Amino acid sequence: MLLMLSLTGRAFADGKVENRRFMRELALFVQDRLDHEQEVRGGIRAFIGKNRDKVKEGFGKHPELMPELSRTAGVEKLNCVSGRYFEELQQRLNNEERHLFQDCAHQLPHWALMAAVEEADKMGVKKTSPPLSYRMRGDIPYYIAMDLRAALEPYLAQGADKEEGFSFDGLACE
Repeated sequence: MLLMLSLTGRAFADGKVENRRFMRELALFVQDRLDHEQEVRGGIRAFIGKNRDKVKEGFGKHPELMPELSRTAGVEKLNCVSGRYFEELQQRLNNEERHLFQDCAHQLPHWALMAAVEEADKMGVKKTSPPLSYRMRGDIPYYIAMDLRAALEPYLAQGADKEEGFSFDGLACE
């Protein structure tokens, strides 16, 4: 993550951001999800209550829960875009932008999953092992959110012309 931050700062200093609109819209999307964490966690608690028996066995034993968890957390568009538009993103985004997009596409759903693990633990549905206080930094939603915010901050600071360029919001996903 630190390498990515130094690369991001250097790209803006050199003026090499080729897809400014796409990256800004991506940053706004991720920021919106992170800013509404309490609503997301409320939805996750309802999701856990509805799927209590499956969650009790563990998310790893029931991968069919993941698409619904993504919808509940509001990150399904990122999952869809990273899969459906993979070839186009490979062609249009430069290396740094592609790396940051892929990092967001992996970290935001991981953030939602780790928030679900925390909520299941708080609700007494599934006790985590190891306990939450002994988790690695990359498995704690608070730190995942901090790292994503730091990586996307330069893209939020830059203005973008709404009419020009490749658009994250314009990519269609059902």
